[in-house]
Amino acid sequence: MRLARPCLACGQPSRNGPRCEQCAPRTTTERGYGAAWQRLARNAIARQPYCSTCGATDDLTGDHVHPLARGGTMHGSIDVLCRSCNSRKGAASSDHAAPRMTLSGREPITHRGEAIA
Repeated sequence: MRLARPCLACGQPSRNGPRCEQCAPRTTTERGYGAAWQRLARNAIARQPYCSTCGATDDLTGDHVHPLARGGTMHGSIDVLCRSCNSRKGAASSDHAAPRMTLSGREPITHRGEAIA
């Protein structure tokens, strides 16, 4: 019989790995990053094929300017970051992250009627 270990997140006993069932990571779709988000991110990257922070053109991702973890919305403004800059930023708001490049002088790409160019 396997002994229960404390969950890394909440400390409750867990027999199914490092996290209890309530704290286990959810799928990207369950976290709000399903087909609609992927389509929005692809469109943003097509319109701005470089990282807003460092200017890289490889391994680009869509990033919420105001993260879902901090009360942002699924269809709020989106910024294009390379995976390295996105990982460094984490769940911080873009307002508190590294300064963004202004290669084109554009605002972050948004959705639902706001400027997307």
